[in-house]
Amino acid sequence: MKNWIIVICLLFTSSAFAELTPEDILAISDIVEKSEERMRAYIDKSEERMRAYIDKSEKQTREYVDTKLESLEHKLDGRIGRLEGRLNGTDRNITIVVALVVGVMALIVLAVGIPQLILVSRQNNQNTMKKELAAMRAEMQQFRKEIALRLQDR
Repeated sequence: MKNWIIVICLLFTSSAFAELTPEDILAISDIVEKSEERMRAYIDKSEERMRAYIDKSEKQTREYVDTKLESLEHKLDGRIGRLEGRLNGTDRNITIVVALVVGVMALIVLAVGIPQLILVSRQNNQNTMKKELAAMRAEMQQFRKEIALRLQDR
């Protein structure tokens, strides 16, 4: 019985009959627009941090690849030197050409492949952010339409 009395009292309070005024709706709209602006600023900051991170990673990767290539070059020079002592004439020249071709191919693969992977990753992140922003905008438009319809009904 006590619970029913509390429920009845709550139903007849003034907040149960309250309605949103146009000023309230405009205030809500302003709050939503400010939230959207903060989200845009957050996304821009995230993009800047992502670009800085990718640039830093790209620089570190280049340095790492350069050091590895230098060490491989020294190893190849040593092996080629040993092979030159053993091989005669054309065999030695073929070995040198093959080693150079393999080295150039590895350099090309590293120089082209790694930046392409970084670009693909960056584009995927940007596309994801754009899709999320578009979804948020569509949701905002839907909310605005619903508010406008409710205002027209009153």
